[in-house]
Amino acid sequence: MILRFIGTGAEVHNTGLTMFGQSVDVPDAEAKAAIAGNLPALPESDFTACGFTKEELEQCRFPAGRVNCSKEFSGKWQAARERLHELRESYRAERAGVPTEKPAHGKPPLKIHQEKPEVK
Repeated sequence: MILRFIGTGAEVHNTGLTMFGQSVDVPDAEAKAAIAGNLPALPESDFTACGFTKEELEQCRFPAGRVNCSKEFSGKWQAARERLHELRESYRAERAGVPTEKPAHGKPPLKIHQEKPEVK
């Protein structure tokens, strides 16, 4: 799986990641485990879907360049972080054996809540 970095500094698969948008090819299982373990990187298809332009990636590849980035870049970066959060939760649930897909009837799965005893 090709991952694209969206953080400020990390390492995965013996590769140092320092530039926004930097690519690294990682075996699928390792990529999912790294994302679930807080690696700030998206699969390439998700990164591409955010719509970053070549100019934005050039200007904002290092953390200092992101301080004064455009509103457009900031919006795309926020979307990337939100997608990362969704993937991270999905991969964590997958590793824990929790079903992540909706049932055939289209309604979300029921959640069973235990009521906490009232403290007096």
